[in-house]
Amino acid sequence: VYEDLPAVKQLATSSKTATQVVDLGYNHFVNGCELITRVEANGAAPISGNTTAKVWIDSDLTDFVQRRIEVNATNNNNTSTGKVTLFYSQADFDAYNENATVKLPTSSTNEANKANVVVHYFAGTSDDNTGTPASYGTSPVNTKLTADKVVWNDTYKYWEVTVDAVGFGGYLLSTNTTLSNLDNTLSQLAVYPNPVVNELSVNLPSNVKNAQINIFDVAGRSVIKTEVKKSSDKINVSNLAKGVYIVEIKTTNGVVTKKIIKN
Repeated sequence: VYEDLPAVKQLATSSKTATQVVDLGYNHFVNGCELITRVEANGAAPISGNTTAKVWIDSDLTDFVQRRIEVNATNNNNTSTGKVTLFYSQADFDAYNENATVKLPTSSTNEANKANVVVHYFAGTSDDNTGTPASYGTSPVNTKLTADKVVWNDTYKYWEVTVDAVGFGGYLLSTNTTLSNLDNTLSQLAVYPNPVVNELSVNLPSNVKNAQINIFDVAGRSVIKTEVKKSSDKINVSNLAKGVYIVEIKTTNGVVTKKIIKN
């Protein structure tokens, strides 16, 4: 996507941090004239206020692209919504491909390999400020992207990978289909009806035995906490005020968030 802004012309070449106030629309995080990431505030509860973005670039991990991104807001980080665009050079992809069986795009015109891109999302903040999977206290939510979410910017010569966000944290990239199977399992998790009036049904995948449920309002306040201990259960939401809520479902396989509307 072409944007005629000085801030977007050079990707970060080393690990960097930037903090700024996020407003509706596009927000570019830049340090020393080098681009870290872009956050678009939109959706049911748009991310806002002071927000910190980090990028780590090193060769510590071979199972993931070396460039790792983290975005965290001071206000309502777990329930805020928006889009995060992750930027990668072709050199980032080439370094990953050296050790990978399933390849990321090998050139700007390699359309087929866009279907291999998997984003691994870890909620919250890296405990030791490394952005590695082990530094997060949560299991990843893994999403295999569609090709339209992986775009080559031919003006500035880098890749733009865009993910929808309900809650913010760390973002890693790979083609790891083993990890993406986790996402395929959790994608079977169902929360309905939506909109809901009295009872919210939760259906767990067959290989998930229980889940911790936390429902947040748009201000980030927890309004219902409960546990589901069987494959299908119901949650009484009749006392909730009308409006938009975020349902966080924690399982041993990972964390899933769903947006619901209470009528």
